[in-house]
Amino acid sequence: MDRIEVIQALIDGRGYRRYLEIGCAGDECFSRVRAAYKVGVDPVVGGTLRMASDEYFAMAVETFDLVFIDGDHRHPQVFRDVCHALRHLSPDGTLVMHDCLPPDAVHESPSLCGTVWRVLAKIRERPDLEAVTADFDYGVGIVRKRPNTAPIRVGLSMDDLIYADLVANREAWMRPVTPARVLEIAEGAKGSGG
Repeated sequence: MDRIEVIQALIDGRGYRRYLEIGCAGDECFSRVRAAYKVGVDPVVGGTLRMASDEYFAMAVETFDLVFIDGDHRHPQVFRDVCHALRHLSPDGTLVMHDCLPPDAVHESPSLCGTVWRVLAKIRERPDLEAVTADFDYGVGIVRKRPNTAPIRVGLSMDDLIYADLVANREAWMRPVTPARVLEIAEGAKGSGG
């Protein structure tokens, strides 16, 4: 299973129709995702709109059932994208983030996974968001607007977090789940992240 299969399982399982992708370079995901209505935002290539995500969200009025964030991998921009996306997410929608589990510190490079994991760790602190991480394809974060059944306290700002913090707290902070659990979430099963 990879991020594209996660996205499609959520769309199919939950009957989602409206899809937004932030960061479409090469259209690897965007071209393969099947949804009734799709918008893709990338400043260089791919998708349907040629602009930065901040520019798009400044003018956006639409809501989406699923928003996939895979643009700039530095945590300040990812955090802005997440905040904007949550405002444009339908009440039963899902936010999906790629690159939440870099396998080593080298992968924190913005050209690889970056520091996306720091944003997901901070999301896990919020009482109004339920989040898990699919434990494959460099970590696929799945975030829904619903009560957090297992909130954490990170205790550091995103800027102060380091890779060793992720290693020491991987299970508690990221809540890694299997492909089978992802499919349960996609089908709307009750329980953690469902």
